[in-house]
Amino acid sequence: MGRLTLGERKYRENMSDLVASAKSAAQGIKSALAAGKEIESVVSDIQKLGVAELQAKQQFQRKQRIVKGDTTILTAFAEWRRLKEVKEAEEDLFHQLVQRYGKEKAEIEWKEIQAIKERQIKEVQAGRDEYGRDIKKLRDLKITCFVLSFILVSTYYIFKGHL
Repeated sequence: MGRLTLGERKYRENMSDLVASAKSAAQGIKSALAAGKEIESVVSDIQKLGVAELQAKQQFQRKQRIVKGDTTILTAFAEWRRLKEVKEAEEDLFHQLVQRYGKEKAEIEWKEIQAIKERQIKEVQAGRDEYGRDIKKLRDLKITCFVLSFILVSTYYIFKGHL
């Protein structure tokens, strides 16, 4: 096997260029597949988090449902007793204020106490509303992170020439 002719040399050079291009394309495909698996893993983690959040919400709702059967009367009685004790404690406090300050001043003080009570009830309700807003913000953040990561990875592979 002696010397190669000019045509054979060009043919071999073209073939080696073609083989190098094919190897480069194969490497690009491997990188894209790896990135796809990584994105799939992130999506899977986000889905698992969403499922866990949904399950926790459903479990909470189950606990909040009215219990059927004999236990309903027990829980109703317990709540009635608690409310009655609170009402009696309020009446007792009002009577103590009357004894200490007199009827007129006690009524003024009682109004202030009731205003504080109403403010505290509003604060508790505001805390619940804030918790709901925080959950919504968390959900929005998860979606935003997914979209941004998808855009970032897609842009990287487009400009690197892998797609």
